[in-house]
Amino acid sequence: MRCLSPQEFEGFCTRVIQQIGAEASYTTKLSGDEGIDFFGKLKLKNHIFPDDVAPTLQSQLNVWLIGQAKHYRAIKVATPDIRELVGSVELARHSAFSSIKGSPYPDLEILACDPVFRLFFTTGEISLDGWQLLERSGVVGMDGLMLSAFLCDRGVCQSEGHFSESEFQIWARSTA
Repeated sequence: MRCLSPQEFEGFCTRVIQQIGAEASYTTKLSGDEGIDFFGKLKLKNHIFPDDVAPTLQSQLNVWLIGQAKHYRAIKVATPDIRELVGSVELARHSAFSSIKGSPYPDLEILACDPVFRLFFTTGEISLDGWQLLERSGVVGMDGLMLSAFLCDRGVCQSEGHFSESEFQIWARSTA
């Protein structure tokens, strides 16, 4: 992951939320993204009673996965980065953007009662204070090692039970 460019890592994070099940997922532009790097909608109708003939409740349940990707090699992620994500998501939830043109995310339409999971992914490490803030705030954090384990558990880029670095490079750099 550390060999990816910052822009490729943001796309990589979008691929990770697709592994979670987000159908509608997007990578934002690299700069001027108002603090959100990737997001997606998890439609629970595909996970809760998906075989119902006439879906009712489950067809109305959606969860937003909104995140920030920090591509750090030598420094640990600290609390200001996590606070930036929380603030950015809250501002987006209320359609409060610094751009005069309005929302930079036309596909991010969070309804008043939609649950939102804030995701904080990094190629590097997270400081002790950072982990404490993640735990206390409910932000889901994953460092480089955790992201690797998550993908390994899902069999991403494995061939005959072995990790394939060449397949990973293709997967990680493919457009989300």
